[in-house]
Amino acid sequence: MKKIMLFFILISIPLTSIAQEKRPVIDKNKAPLQKAVNRVSDTLQKRMAKSDPLVDKTHYTDFKIYNFERDSTIIDTTLTILKDYKFNYLRKDDFELLPFHNQGQTFNRLAYTFDQNNLNPSIGAKAKHFNYYEIKDITYYRVPTPSSELMYRTGMEQGQVLDALLTMNTSPQFNFSVAYKGLRSLGVYRNSLSSQGNFRATFNYQSNNKHYDFRGHFTSQDLMNQENGGLTGLSLTQFLSGDANYDQRGRLDVNLLEAKSMLRGKRYFIEQRYRLLRVKSDSLQKSQITLGQTYSYETKHFEFTQSNISSLFGDALTSTIDDHAYHQQHNASVFVTFKSPLLLGNIKIAATFHQFEYGFKNPSDSIFASLPSYLKDNKLSMDAEWNASIQKIHLKAMLNRQIVGDDITKSMRISAIYQKDSANWVKGFLNVYTKSPELNYQLYRSNYENYNWYNHFSNEEIWNVGFELKSSKWFNTQISYTKIDHLLYFDENNAAPLQTNETGNYLKATVNRGFTFYKFGLENTLMYQKVTNENSILSVPEFTTRNTLYYSVHLFKGNPLYIQTGVTLKYFTQFYAPSFNPLIGEFMQQNTIEIGNYPTIDVFINGQIQRTRLYLKIENTTSKMTGRNYFSAPNYPNRDFTIRFGLVWNFFI
Repeated sequence: MKKIMLFFILISIPLTSIAQEKRPVIDKNKAPLQKAVNRVSDTLQKRMAKSDPLVDKTHYTDFKIYNFERDSTIIDTTLTILKDYKFNYLRKDDFELLPFHNQGQTFNRLAYTFDQNNLNPSIGAKAKHFNYYEIKDITYYRVPTPSSELMYRTGMEQGQVLDALLTMNTSPQFNFSVAYKGLRSLGVYRNSLSSQGNFRATFNYQSNNKHYDFRGHFTSQDLMNQENGGLTGLSLTQFLSGDANYDQRGRLDVNLLEAKSMLRGKRYFIEQRYRLLRVKSDSLQKSQITLGQTYSYETKHFEFTQSNISSLFGDALTSTIDDHAYHQQHNASVFVTFKSPLLLGNIKIAATFHQFEYGFKNPSDSIFASLPSYLKDNKLSMDAEWNASIQKIHLKAMLNRQIVGDDITKSMRISAIYQKDSANWVKGFLNVYTKSPELNYQLYRSNYENYNWYNHFSNEEIWNVGFELKSSKWFNTQISYTKIDHLLYFDENNAAPLQTNETGNYLKATVNRGFTFYKFGLENTLMYQKVTNENSILSVPEFTTRNTLYYSVHLFKGNPLYIQTGVTLKYFTQFYAPSFNPLIGEFMQQNTIEIGNYPTIDVFINGQIQRTRLYLKIENTTSKMTGRNYFSAPNYPNRDFTIRFGLVWNFFI
């Protein structure tokens, strides 16, 4: 909390003083002198503008954000209904996620995505990574003037989340940014505190002749959660009964009282490119060769501590629990890119070296001492990527093949896009890959007896084909079909991970359409899913819908205030939602308890004053009318009736 307030004070005080335009009172007798000073100041500004384009007049399109793929967007300060969907501590649209009651906790999944190409194994603990910034989550900037953004949102009982960003160009060639997201929120249930911090620092540079550029970032993240294991059997009955004595949720007993989990990580990343050759001729106009290199080093730690053991996880080898898994990895890549009209675009060829070590700091000395304390491997892979454009058709093909190392992986991704304009396009894609098992599936060491294993699993094999349509006239839709072989999973009835020998088939179709009439708007999203596999290893709701009816209006003379107010309904059909296991930070499949088939209705009032967006939301307004059967996972109730507010404030100096 102290870190959050200190960062807020350091950033907000100078920017606030600059953002407030001061109007000095000028003595009439000194007016000629003031005019002379103004003339000198204007002359200096004009001279500076000629030498430095950043000082010249700017336009909102000059404030650029670049993602990992180097695609650019602008810093958008408008207020839309899509911004309301993203106003959460993840700052992402959570339509396919089911949040737990306190922000900073994990999410259950209402849908799955199988288009990833990260084939190297990770530390696991996937349920703890929703708020963890990976390499592709980091954004870079180029701004003509120093810019900042503050996002604030209240917590559940006590606490808040603050995300602060400051970025500036010291010259047209060099930009840096510093950002910190801090969260501390006390949940309404016992032992459910969230305390998390995400520090990010980025830089990017491009030479004057644009032959050389480099970028990089540093992240330091720590995500702590108190873990209560959900409600006990008796408390679950008391919750469902609607007994007024237990409206104070702290009176309900939970399974764990002195347990907490922690995910920590640090990462260093750098990438540089040099345009080696550029040829201009009639046959090879704008042809070029670019050499490049990337390097990253990352360490991660996942810890689960408990001062008193619990029967929830079975027998323990010690009286206290201190499980500590670590993972460190190096990734080094060199690549060359050929660009030519003869290729209709460019071809990129890369070689990547990956080295990792995964193990445990405090392995228990017991009958499981024969298990290894760590795993390590060196991998070498080759990549090829082709990007081409034929008028309005854009083609992309990517191939990856591991040639050295254990658990040989490979992938192929092909996509074709016909783009009429930015608001109308159609895309088809095919994604085929084999992926190494996550490291916590292969090896785990714990002071709980049941959570010790060493496995040799086959690679998962994924076939994913799909179609996307974006149309401003009709609707937006995405349809995908996925075939999964050798799927790895955790099961509630078995602590150790399992692998299925059957083939799973997963169909997912999402349709989105918005309507506006006068000052009213209606935004609708409907998702249909179907899974065919014998043991229901992959469980999702058949239908999920989100519908928002809202009213937008400008208020007062000169339109200084813009208001959007309305209601959002979210609903999904019943399904066997995975249960959450805080000891390993994973969700486990189960087929005994169904959740869902209840509506969640939120009422919101959002406003915009210049570059400040204000948000007020009343969550789950119908909780007392629709019964208590609202859960995020078995034994974990969803949010009760809650009022929260926040803001997003942009400064452009």
